[in-house]
Amino acid sequence: MRIRLAALCVILAAGSIGCSSASSAMPTIPTTVPPPPTDQSSATVAAVDAIIVQGRVLEPGADLTGLDLAGLDLSEVQLAGANLTGAKLHRTKLAGADLTDAILVGADLSGASLPSAMVTGADLTGANLSGADLTKSHFDDANLTLANLDGAFLYRADFTGTIMPNGEVHD
Repeated sequence: MRIRLAALCVILAAGSIGCSSASSAMPTIPTTVPPPPTDQSSATVAAVDAIIVQGRVLEPGADLTGLDLAGLDLSEVQLAGANLTGAKLHRTKLAGADLTDAILVGADLSGASLPSAMVTGADLTGANLSGADLTKSHFDDANLTLANLDGAFLYRADFTGTIMPNGEVHD
């Protein structure tokens, strides 16, 4: 698996930390460990044990309240049960991400890409999902009360048992 990062630090299996401050191009973490970089701004690393953003580890159950993850590629990230209340996820790539039972109250997911994401049981009350790609995502039993879905791409998304923005439960 390859992971794309921007403005992130990662903890390597050996315990060292590699950082990237790229703002436009997102470096790719290769599957082999390169020699230690001399310029931390161009660091690429492998064997990622954790992803750290703004001093917080992205992991299941983490408190990531208000964290700015806008525009990052976090495809297949495991954030089940994480608290992302008020998080900035505008244009973030979350393809195949596990957000099961996550708290995304008031989060900005506008323009985000979540194809095949697991958002089952998540609380997205008041979240902004305008223009988001939710293709084949699973929102079973999620709470979308007062969420903004304007212009969201919902092809084959599963909303079984979900509380929709108007307060009605989807069959």
